[in-house]
Amino acid sequence: MEKQANGKYAACFTIHAGKDRTGEIRYARGVPTIEFDSEDEALGYILDFSGDWIDQNPI
Repeated sequence: MEKQANGKYAACFTIHAGKDRTGEIRYARGVPTIEFDSEDEALGYILDFSGDWIDQNPI
């Protein structure tokens, strides 16, 4: 998550293989496409998106 200059939060994140972030990068969203008013909203989006992505892209 990144706080933007406008005070909103961007959902920038990376999904790695494995549990300790040392595995290969499976998905990366570095450029924000959606901004949120709160950090909690951005985190909720990241968790929902990541869960769905992992379900659709098994290792």
